[in-house]
Amino acid sequence: MTKGNLPPYDRVTTNRKWGPAFCRMRLCPIGGGMPNKTISDAIFGLIDRSVNMKLGVALSGCGMGGVCAHRVLEEVERQGYEIAMVAASSIPAVAALCWSARLKSEQVDLIAKRLLNDVARWDLDTALAATAETLTKIKPKQRRPVCVASCNLTDGRMVVFTDNFSLNSDTFSALPLQEPYDMLSATVSGTAGLGSYALGEYRLCDYSARYGCPIAPLRLCGLSRVLSISFLPAVPTGAYEAALLQSLGQACPAVDLHLPIILPQDTDFEGCARYSVKTLREALENWEKTKAS
Repeated sequence: MTKGNLPPYDRVTTNRKWGPAFCRMRLCPIGGGMPNKTISDAIFGLIDRSVNMKLGVALSGCGMGGVCAHRVLEEVERQGYEIAMVAASSIPAVAALCWSARLKSEQVDLIAKRLLNDVARWDLDTALAATAETLTKIKPKQRRPVCVASCNLTDGRMVVFTDNFSLNSDTFSALPLQEPYDMLSATVSGTAGLGSYALGEYRLCDYSARYGCPIAPLRLCGLSRVLSISFLPAVPTGAYEAALLQSLGQACPAVDLHLPIILPQDTDFEGCARYSVKTLREALENWEKTKAS
């Protein structure tokens, strides 16, 4: 497993099955070999859209809020919504992968708190490696639909990791789920001084700073109802967090409900989790009232 002692632009995949031709070999572009098919028709494991309460949830953001994002997913389900798929970028991708693996809340709490401790003790890259090692040992019988989003620096292409659909175009590539370290490194790069992450032919970084919440994969899966949640600092530190505030802190007309959660300063894990859950609960209540009126 790659550790955090490499220079930023030498961060490379440890997956030996990868190569520059992997995408061309394994992924079939929509329309290539599948005539008369729309993107949604080509999705593997299509989501049942007949249930009105099913949602696609897009997670993005940074910091403490991103680490406790699993509590927010739990609250969405507690409020009676069925989550059909989660798409995530940056730190919330940890929560998305845990949700996909059907881990219990107590298990995810331990993973999240260890991540925080490891970041404080070492650095973000080493902490991601330790988190990925834990996730690698988890072998769920059946994953729930998940997507980890990143951006290719060389051409601006959206590059996502998912086993739920296949697509390759000039602007969007969907690749199969990879080793947790590769996916987390790809989606978190750009944070806390980490450079781009080299994976096959790509140089990947956080999706959100350029494209905002990862909504596109959910729409590609045919989900008509999308909730996006962004975890943002009250006061940005550095250009990366300022870019996130710019891209995620404003209204997003492409979704049914966009919720930027501006986290209080100097709040611990439990405090951020409680604040995020409370903010979400109030937003969902207002959303339902608006729909009913």
